[in-house]
Amino acid sequence: MHQLTVDRLCAAANCRDSEFNREFGSLDAYLVELQRRFDRQIVDHVVAVTSGTRPGLMRIQLATETFLSACLEHRDLHGWLVQARHRPALQDRLRSRNRGYALIFGAEMSALGWPDPAAAARLYMSMVNEAAVVEHRAGRMQPALREALWRLLRGPIGASRTA
Repeated sequence: MHQLTVDRLCAAANCRDSEFNREFGSLDAYLVELQRRFDRQIVDHVVAVTSGTRPGLMRIQLATETFLSACLEHRDLHGWLVQARHRPALQDRLRSRNRGYALIFGAEMSALGWPDPAAAARLYMSMVNEAAVVEHRAGRMQPALREALWRLLRGPIGASRTA
């Protein structure tokens, strides 16, 4: 995200500054909209993939796999947005997105009997986001990392069922 400016963005997109400013108003507004569209595309895909799957581990795993695969599929855009995360306007958008995801995962974890499902969901979201960054840097899926996510997720549930 080194030295991104409206001028550079407009030059790359072959548009005028005035068009950019009329549409977005600022670089931060553009980045927030880009992140919003990226998130919406992923959410739509996750919903399509998990539709009809009962709440539980399988649905969490399907959603996570879909999210991670989408980040890899759109690696350049995802990497660009990761680099832009230090911008306050984008941080607000990401916090809001993560709260929404944590609510969804919290409901899933509650259905599975997790103690304090909201806290578990927040931690799980942090792990998934970190996995996305690691896979981005590697440029490919990291099966061992994904398997570690599933083992961590199953651990307390499997333990509580045998107790």
